[in-house]
Amino acid sequence: MRSAVVMLLAAPLALCGGLKLKPLTADEQRLLNAPGSPKVVGVHRALPADALRKGRWQKTATGEQQWRLEIQSPGAAALRVEFASFQAGEGKAEVCEKGGKRCHGPYTAQTLMDQGSFWSDVVDGDTIVIRYTAGTRSAAPPFRLARISHMR
Repeated sequence: MRSAVVMLLAAPLALCGGLKLKPLTADEQRLLNAPGSPKVVGVHRALPADALRKGRWQKTATGEQQWRLEIQSPGAAALRVEFASFQAGEGKAEVCEKGGKRCHGPYTAQTLMDQGSFWSDVVDGDTIVIRYTAGTRSAAPPFRLARISHMR
């Protein structure tokens, strides 16, 4: 019975497309707490190469195909994500706070900087939601998520 309850509690995160990072390492903690100036306010954390596979496609109320991924970095006061190889075409991406209260973007083909790599706006909280809306569904969004910036 207990294992069935655990499976049910874990299911919503899997269904909505989630990735929970491990707590900061000792080295990352030391970097954040290092004395001196300028003060370090965040650390960049590499995301797994298969991060996009954790996201899920769904159809919006307007009939568009939307891919969604939540990334949690425990203990963060704010987060931002580094998009790489961004080839949005007619699509658009945005980043939101958990619950969708505030979103930033859209990031489109016109957003391109540094050959498809750029950092998103900052989202408050320890969870960032990445959404990509496309005209037609594909196997994966047309970008990579390289790193997350964990800020305190």
